[in-house]
Amino acid sequence: MKLFNQKGSLREIIVPAEKKISTPAGQRLSTIMDHRAPPIPPRSILRNNKNLNDIEESSTSSVLGSKGGQSYSTAWSEGGLFSKDAKLDALRNNRHIAKRGGWGRLLLIVAIIVAAIIALALGLVFGLQKTKSNNSNNSSSSSSSAADSSNNDQSNGSTRTSSGSSSTSTASADFPLGTYSFSTFLDTVTTECVSNEDTWNCYPYVIYNSNKQKALTTFNWVITGSKGDYKISSTDNPLSLEFDEVDLPLYSEGQDSERYHFQFTMDKKVVPQTSITDDGSSAVCYFNSTTFTGYLYTKMEKDYPTDDDSSNAWPYAVRAEQTIGGGDDVPNCYKTVNGRITEQITSNITAMGASTLCSCMYRNYLTK
Repeated sequence: MKLFNQKGSLREIIVPAEKKISTPAGQRLSTIMDHRAPPIPPRSILRNNKNLNDIEESSTSSVLGSKGGQSYSTAWSEGGLFSKDAKLDALRNNRHIAKRGGWGRLLLIVAIIVAAIIALALGLVFGLQKTKSNNSNNSSSSSSSAADSSNNDQSNGSTRTSSGSSSTSTASADFPLGTYSFSTFLDTVTTECVSNEDTWNCYPYVIYNSNKQKALTTFNWVITGSKGDYKISSTDNPLSLEFDEVDLPLYSEGQDSERYHFQFTMDKKVVPQTSITDDGSSAVCYFNSTTFTGYLYTKMEKDYPTDDDSSNAWPYAVRAEQTIGGGDDVPNCYKTVNGRITEQITSNITAMGASTLCSCMYRNYLTK
């Protein structure tokens, strides 16, 4: 046999010829050695060469390819062909699972289901909260409406006048402070305190029963101070009333007749509409110490005027009176020339008793 040595030259090795064994044991051994393994049958064309090669290569490398004389048991040891990790790797690399999406698709489906459950839960929570809020608002609105209705009924009942009319007036938060116009009508005129009734008259010289429109008289007053210490003062008015910071106490508090009351004395000036002298000269009369009294109601409803749209109108009933009793120097009358006082008039004027009374009464409500 010819072989190459390490230096690359040919070297012929002579192999000795086979010896025949003549003993019976040797013959049996020769018979065994002469019999070779049967030839491998040809591979079928239907067989998957790639998978077979993979398996053979894996098996061979696992079982036979180890160094250091490892035994066949390495295939079953940790990390071997049939270990748990190898099974999981095979399952992950399975083509059938990878073809259908594998673990990624499974995780996606699970995530979608979890998201749907969370969305449904949130929808139920917010839906219940909204329903509860709507029910609460509806309940509050119903309560407010009921309270408003109750308050209106109570207000209507408490401000009803003796004539049976209901209240529609409103008052500001700082009531009764402010400047108010008090629209009234001249109701009655009494002239018992004088012997000549022409010496006593009341503005606007027409009573309500004669002419409702012409009987209108408006007072303008200002209320100042604080609770328990209110004051009232005059401004421009047709009666030339002048008073300043008169006490304004409250009477009958909490009752239907609750009212503020004030009173002061004044010198009432009267210009007779007809001549009271023999020579027909002009005259003027003074009723000294006339009492003016005002009643400002806080619950009683007003009836006049029906078309009073003034923004600063007193919202309730009001009554005002001028009164004086008879006696000496009631009245004191004088002749005038061009508005200038000249001499006192004594004729045609007789003093009346102290029990007699002259008055002018104004109000803005009706009685039956």
